[in-house]
Amino acid sequence: EFALKPLEALVNLIPNQPYKQFLHTDQGWQYRHQAWQKKLKSAHITPSMSRRATCLDNACIESFFNKLKVELGNLSNYNSAKELITAIKKWIIYYNSKRIQMKLGGTAPISYRLRAA
Repeated sequence: EFALKPLEALVNLIPNQPYKQFLHTDQGWQYRHQAWQKKLKSAHITPSMSRRATCLDNACIESFFNKLKVELGNLSNYNSAKELITAIKKWIIYYNSKRIQMKLGGTAPISYRLRAA
């Protein structure tokens, strides 16, 4: 349930796209579980997992989470899980819409994607 609940929320949030969608995870048992795989398949999402002991397979998401952890700061700064979740949601909006990235030509990810489209 811990892994399926956010997956359900994601599936309900994103529309069914005409292009192939991937969801990248590590090899945790919850992501290999039959219920997780079945949900991905029914949502037309292709699972993607890094190979064992190969961090480069997952480099882009590892980089994202490193930035998240560094920029949000120490977890003890938050008084509750709700406060931390709110901070993470705000940071993700900031990351996608305002935080410039040199590898994207000095633009934020959403601006880059719109320009590329």
